[in-house]
Amino acid sequence: MKECWSCGNKIDSHNTSKEHIIPNALFGKLRSNYILCKTCNSEFSKIDESLVNDLDSISIFLNAKRDRGASKPLGAMSKAGDPYLIKPGGKVEIKTQVDRNGNNLSIKVSNKKKLKEIKEGLGKKYTIQSATNKEIEEYLGPLTLENKQILSDETFRAATKIASNFYTYNGFSKENIESIIDYVKNSSNPKDIAWIYYGKDIYISKDSCEVLHSIILKGSKKERILYCYIELYGALNFLVLLSNGYKGENFEKTYFFDIEMNKEVDKNYEISLKRKKIEKILKNQKLSSVEISENMGKIGNKLLSKRAHDYLIELISETMESYPDPDLKDTWDKIKQKLEKYPHWDIYGLCPYHVKTWDQNGPECSCGSRNYVFNLIGMHIKGNVIAILLQTICKNCEKMLIFEFKTSLSI
Repeated sequence: MKECWSCGNKIDSHNTSKEHIIPNALFGKLRSNYILCKTCNSEFSKIDESLVNDLDSISIFLNAKRDRGASKPLGAMSKAGDPYLIKPGGKVEIKTQVDRNGNNLSIKVSNKKKLKEIKEGLGKKYTIQSATNKEIEEYLGPLTLENKQILSDETFRAATKIASNFYTYNGFSKENIESIIDYVKNSSNPKDIAWIYYGKDIYISKDSCEVLHSIILKGSKKERILYCYIELYGALNFLVLLSNGYKGENFEKTYFFDIEMNKEVDKNYEISLKRKKIEKILKNQKLSSVEISENMGKIGNKLLSKRAHDYLIELISETMESYPDPDLKDTWDKIKQKLEKYPHWDIYGLCPYHVKTWDQNGPECSCGSRNYVFNLIGMHIKGNVIAILLQTICKNCEKMLIFEFKTSLSI
């Protein structure tokens, strides 16, 4: 029978609890019913929440699904001081505002549906004599997220919990992690157990477009250490010393998960930290805000690029349906006009991405059909030059055409 690594109680049908190795709110998929009892799992929710909050500025831009629930919208502010909400997937909408000036009300909403709901609500108390609707589409510029503190003590305890979960998930004895349990539960131990680490002596192979969760667990018989290296989104990286008196055999266990592709992947990696190096890192606990900002920023820009990519696909699809043209030249002009509304794209070099396929009506094929499969097989934005490689396949006769668009945006 399995036992809870935190309290030592046996886990049975009465106290079993589904525990994610990496929190569900961070799109963790690896889970087990036999590593934490129901009571301990519930008690650890606060430290999980701290870690989740530290990374919500990345989580909100991911097109990924949790096992349950969804990311909460983040508050943000425009340069003009208007409040906005960033919703899951990175979609931005203005926060509903109702301002009164005498008998006049000014209402700001993100869409007509919300405007209708507010007007119906007001109609129960007030008589609306006249109303003017004005739709505005504009480039917002950068949005500033609401201020918050990150990397509390609870964050590092949560990272240690991930390491302990993964260790237990792989079937190892609780004996080797006894020394860190009190720290995870109530932070009573010295804080030389977990810290941020961006060392160049750890390597994980990654494609330029991947956003990964990575865990490397290693036991060294010679060094008598058991440690775990964790990368969350490849942005916030932790080194956790689970035991400095390890008594087991040499081993390595790994887990690499592509979040947006929603699958575990194989990766080449290198890791070989010695006891003295680990102890020095954890003892000194030097925190470089520059390193953290740089790594968080890199992932943030990568995700913004991906969302721009997703939006471009929607834009191309909508425009081709509205302006079907046999040679696509006129259609491309329409696409270009829409792209020019988004000058912020010129700062993002979009990485090569997975082939994207979608069905829709298009220009008339020589066989008379307008039913196509579209493949966006290449795209790159550099400076103000955008290049797109688009493939069309007629679903009736299977005739294939490839179009290459390359143009400069007048920014």
